[in-house]
Amino acid sequence: MIRALAALFLAIASLPPGAAQAADTLAGMWSATGRTRGGLAPQWVFAPNGVATRTFGALVDYRYAIQGARLSLTELDENHAPTSKVTTQDFTLLGDTLTMNPTKPEGRQLMKRVGQPFPGTHPIVGEWSFKHYSGGIAYMRFGRAGIVQLSVPFETATGTWATDGAKLTTQLKDRKPVAGPWRIEKGTLHFREDGEKDGRYRAFDF
Repeated sequence: MIRALAALFLAIASLPPGAAQAADTLAGMWSATGRTRGGLAPQWVFAPNGVATRTFGALVDYRYAIQGARLSLTELDENHAPTSKVTTQDFTLLGDTLTMNPTKPEGRQLMKRVGQPFPGTHPIVGEWSFKHYSGGIAYMRFGRAGIVQLSVPFETATGTWATDGAKLTTQLKDRKPVAGPWRIEKGTLHFREDGEKDGRYRAFDF
C-alpha cells in the first residue's frame, strides 16, 4: 500500500495543471471520522491518476509511544482526542517482521512490512499486514507523528474519481456514479459518498 501511494503522489507532476491541483489536494488515504458503535467506517484512497478505492471495515485510531521494546497505545475518539482506553505490549522488530507480544504464545502476532521503511525514523513507522482473527487481512499503519491506525477491511471496491470545481464524482465498479459537492476545511474532507449525507474524512499521513 505504501509503495503504491508513493507512486501515486509522484504521478501528480505528470497531470494537466487543473487535474494536478485537484489531485494534490485529494490524493491520499481518507478515513471517515464517524464510526459505528462497533468501530466500522469507510475509507477512501484517491489516486492522482483518477483511480479510487473504497474499503469498509473496522477502523481504530490510536496515539502510540515507544519506550525500549514496549509499545503503548491510547485509543482516540472521533475528534482524535485521547480516551481512557490504554494498552501496552512488548514487541520485537527484526527486518521486515514485527512481532507483538513475542513472549506470550496466546497473544503473539506476527506482522509483515508492506512497502519500504522510512529512513530517518523509528523502524516501526510504516504499514504492516497480518492475518486477523476474523480470517481477513488487517493492517497497522504507524505514522511519524505518533498516530497509528488499525484497519480491518471487510469490503473493497475500486473505480474512478474526478473533480469539476467544487463537484466530486466517484464511480465504483458495478455501481452508479455519485456526484456532489466537496471541500477540505481545517484538514477535514467533506463529501457525500452516497450523494445525500455529508461525510467527514481525515487524512492519514505516514
